[in-house]
Amino acid sequence: MLFITPDGASIKIDQIRTLQKEMAMRAVESRHKVYIVEHVDKMTTQASNSLLKFLEEPPAGVLALLLTEHSHSILPTILSRCQIVQFSPLSAGAIAEQLQADGVMAGMAQVASHITTNVEEARALSQSDSFAQLRNLVIQLSHECKQRNSSALFTIHDMLQKSDKIKEELPLFLDLLILWLRDILYVQVGRHAHLINSDQQDVLQGQALVWTKAELLHGIDLVMDTKNRIERNANAQLALERLVLQFQEG
Repeated sequence: MLFITPDGASIKIDQIRTLQKEMAMRAVESRHKVYIVEHVDKMTTQASNSLLKFLEEPPAGVLALLLTEHSHSILPTILSRCQIVQFSPLSAGAIAEQLQADGVMAGMAQVASHITTNVEEARALSQSDSFAQLRNLVIQLSHECKQRNSSALFTIHDMLQKSDKIKEELPLFLDLLILWLRDILYVQVGRHAHLINSDQQDVLQGQALVWTKAELLHGIDLVMDTKNRIERNANAQLALERLVLQFQEG
């Protein structure tokens, strides 16, 4: 069995050429060979064309598994030569149960299970000190934004200055902020059984008194817009400061 994964940001033609050479060799231990290409949507154009030729005339006994979460990004000519099998992700509840069985605290397990559908990623998140710190920053920031002073801006500045990895963690931070604002809204409408940050109900109750429903709904939209801006390489500090100021404008 041979695994092909992106080399950096993409799967390159040299990787597909190596795959072709390996699969063309006669199997010693078995009559069958299997190769798996992960994130096949990240192939370069040259790699895609090379793989297409391989799929058109595969060696005898070779099985290809092409994995992707973005099938629309794959060449239609490649898709037409594949049998598509769809797998549904595990539910957040199932992931949280698995994490708790592994010893993760219920609150962190619940939050991590709503960030990713990958059990291993959820486990790594829930056991990471930085994950807990990011959630604490989210709670702090949502409180400071309603104080109508500069404390929230100082929090953003400190966050960006103190961590070397914070730019990589900003999408996660913003996802956590969306979940937190969503939970405040759920407290306001009495849906306590559906809280994600279920271990922070007292804090949520307090913040539910100072946010309005309209502010929360608008705030979620603002966070999503900020996340899109940062993914398009906007200046992270300016984007976050803009978000805080928009929160404080109400």
